[in-house]
Amino acid sequence: MKQYLFTICLCFIATFTFSQENVIVGGKVIDPAQIERSQANLATVNARLEADPGNQEMLLAKTLILERLSVILGDSRAGSDYFSKAVGTINSALEAEPYDFDLNFKAGQLFYKQALLIRNITAQLDESDPSFSKHTEKFYNMMEGSLTYFQRAYGIDQGNPNLNAALKDAYQSLGMLDEAKTVK
Repeated sequence: MKQYLFTICLCFIATFTFSQENVIVGGKVIDPAQIERSQANLATVNARLEADPGNQEMLLAKTLILERLSVILGDSRAGSDYFSKAVGTINSALEAEPYDFDLNFKAGQLFYKQALLIRNITAQLDESDPSFSKHTEKFYNMMEGSLTYFQRAYGIDQGNPNLNAALKDAYQSLGMLDEAKTVK
C-alpha cells in the first residue's frame, strides 16, 4: 500500500503547479505544462504496465492520471477522450478484481466527479441555451454511471461514509428518493 501511495504521489506532485503561459482550451484557461507533466507521468505508468499488464496499482495510477487530464481539459473533446480512456482502464482493473471495494468506489467517483463538473456547467446556462439539454442529459448519464459502481461498492462495504454520501447524492440527483433513504 505504501508503494502504491508513493507512486500516486509521484505522478501528481507536479500537476498542480501553474506557469504563466496559460492557454484557453474549450473555453477553459489551462497551463499546457500541466498537460505535458501528466502525459509524461502517463508514459512512465504505461511503460510499467508494459512490463506487468495486470499490475492493479499501475492501472489505478493510470486511471488517476487520465482522470486528471480529463479535468484539466474540461468539457472539450480531448477531455472526453481522456475520460473514456480512464473508464476503460479502471474497467480493465475491475475485470481482474470485480469485488474490490476500492476499484468500484474509484470507478463510481470517476463518473460522479464528471457529473458534478457538468452540473456546475449546467447551472451557469440558461434553459433556452442550446447546450443546456445536452449537458443535462450528460449529467444524468454520468450520475447513472456512478450509481452502477457505487451500488457494487456498497454491496461490498456499507460502512464507508464517503461512499454513502456520494451514493445518497447520486440517488437524489436521479430522483430516486426512496433508494436514497435506504443508504446508511
